[in-house]
Amino acid sequence: MSPLSRLLVTAAVALTIAPVARAASGSGTISFEFTSFEGPFASTETAFLNDPANWQLTGAVNGQIPTVNGVTSAAFPGYVYVGGTLPLSGNAVTMGYTNVPGAIQGRVEFNPAASFDNVVTGQEFLLGTLVFNNGQWVGGGQNPADNYPVTLNFRLTTTSATPEFNQVMSDAFTVVTNQAVGDCGDPGTQKDEADFIYLRSAPELGSMRVFDFACAPSGVGNVGAVEIWGRFGSLHYVDFRNPSGGAFLSGSVDVGPIGGGVPEPGTWSLAIAGFGLAGAALRRRRSGVARGGSRPMLRACKTFAAVSWATSPASTASRCPPRGSALRPSPSWSRPPKPGRPSC
Repeated sequence: MSPLSRLLVTAAVALTIAPVARAASGSGTISFEFTSFEGPFASTETAFLNDPANWQLTGAVNGQIPTVNGVTSAAFPGYVYVGGTLPLSGNAVTMGYTNVPGAIQGRVEFNPAASFDNVVTGQEFLLGTLVFNNGQWVGGGQNPADNYPVTLNFRLTTTSATPEFNQVMSDAFTVVTNQAVGDCGDPGTQKDEADFIYLRSAPELGSMRVFDFACAPSGVGNVGAVEIWGRFGSLHYVDFRNPSGGAFLSGSVDVGPIGGGVPEPGTWSLAIAGFGLAGAALRRRRSGVARGGSRPMLRACKTFAAVSWATSPASTASRCPPRGSALRPSPSWSRPPKPGRPSC
């Protein structure tokens, strides 16, 4: 055998018996905890910004009133949203008004997968399931640029006997209250009206959206869920999957209509006129009604609805669930009126 032949045979044998490098794999558990709330929790006329006793809407997060953080955002003419912060713990956050009987409480919950088993680096696996109960909350602005979203900061931790699979991800869910305009009998508008959640560090994944309780297709509720998948290398997200209930997925994280449409000028003019009457009604009531009586904001919103509805050819009954039903408790109050839609 020639020297060259012996060299080739030796190389072939070496390749045959050499160990094959394999991607690392590991098993372990996943834990999750919300760490803090940041965002809007109240609304008021601008003149009463420094007088919480006269705020029209005040919300509690996990049963506690957030601490005012000095951030405000334009709501509608003459009104602002008030921002605050609050430390959190656990895997669920509830948000509900404290001064509006019958208001529908919102809830964001993340249930981590119990474990990951023999996952290889780069392999996709289930991180957990995000559940969103789309309730009533402040933050949706007349102008999409003024929208004031809620930020729910969290920490997700993977624990494993294999060191490279011990990782911590600190991120946030951004919760957006949409303020779309249109007829709730229109399937397109129903999707535009849906509030949504996206991952702050991964907007390229799009958003999970859940229909509004008063603007959903027949038979569809205001609670939805979606799976969040990830993979190791450094721990990161892959995508949202398998929406269920009232949830659906969108590639967009933009505020307003999914199709990018804008409200007609006449609609906003009507909204502004309605809020002018609402403000006048509030000022009259504030001078003559003691605290503890009927909420002036509720009557103001009905005034606004009457102005809006007077120009609409559609029937209120066709767009409002019957009073006392699961979708329309009595009394009820949505977030500050969505222009072009009656107050149910």
